[in-house]
Amino acid sequence: MHSLSNKLQSGDARELVPADFFERSEEEQAYLGLQLAIFHTKESFVQAPFLNRLAVRARKRTSDPQHPNGIRDDWGSCNQDGYWIDCNTSNKSAGKSRRILGPLYNESKNLNGLIQVHVFPHTTKDPGLFTFVGNVAYLPAQIAPLTDANLGRKEHLLMSALQLYSIQRFMGLKPFTGIADVERAWKSLHPTKDPRARQFLDNIPTLQVHEFEGSIFSLVEKRSKKFLSCFEHGTRVTARYHNGVGRIDPLFPPLNEVISSERITELRNTVLATYPKAA
Repeated sequence: MHSLSNKLQSGDARELVPADFFERSEEEQAYLGLQLAIFHTKESFVQAPFLNRLAVRARKRTSDPQHPNGIRDDWGSCNQDGYWIDCNTSNKSAGKSRRILGPLYNESKNLNGLIQVHVFPHTTKDPGLFTFVGNVAYLPAQIAPLTDANLGRKEHLLMSALQLYSIQRFMGLKPFTGIADVERAWKSLHPTKDPRARQFLDNIPTLQVHEFEGSIFSLVEKRSKKFLSCFEHGTRVTARYHNGVGRIDPLFPPLNEVISSERITELRNTVLATYPKAA
C-alpha cells in the first residue's frame, strides 16, 4: 500500500485524491481514505463529546400556501419531541475556520471539497449519536460516498476501518461531561463485523490521521447557551428554517407552542448534563 506524500497546494481537499483512486483495490482505497480522514481532537472529545446534543437529521418540508414557493423548509425548527431538525450544520460547521493538523493538508482551513461523514451507519435520527464526536469524521468529496450506508451496497472496508479507528482513538477517554450519554452512545454504536478491518488496521505500520486544531469547547458552549436561553424564554432556536429567507419565520411557532413545559425541562436537563467542561 502506498502512502500519500504530496501536500495540498490549493484550497480544495479533492486535489489530494489520486486520479486513479477508484481503479485501485478496496484495501488501497481504504488506506488512502484513512490517510485523508480528519477527526476532532481528543481534547474536544473529553471537553465536549457532542457537537449538538439535541440535533437530529430528519428533514420535514411542510406545504404552506402563506410561505414562499408554497413550501416551508423546516430545517432549524424543532420536531414534536423538541429536537432540533438539523441539515448537518452542527457537524459541518465544527471544522470551519480551524486549521487541519497533519502531513497532507498543509495546515489549511476553510477548504472546499470536504464532506462531513458519519463513521457508524444509520445514526442520523438519534440525537444521542448524530453529533457524537466519536461518530464524526471528514473526507474529500470523492471518497465520502464510500461511507454512505444509505446507498444500499456492501459496507466498504474504509467505513469498517474508520469505525475501529474511532473506537481506538476515543473510546478509552474519560469525558469531563455527559458521561452517561457517552456510555449510552458507545453501547448504541455497532462496529463492523468485517474480519478484515482489524487485520487491515494492525498491518498499517504508521498512520497519522489528521485532526482539526484545538478544541470545540467554545463552539459547543455557545450552542448550549443558545438552547438554554430558548428553553427559558420559550423562543425559537434559530432563524434558519426555510429556503433562502434569512429571518425569523413568523409562520413557525416558538418552542413553548410546540412542546410541553415538562418536555422543555427534560431537554434543558439534557443540555446541562452534556454542557462542555474544560476540566
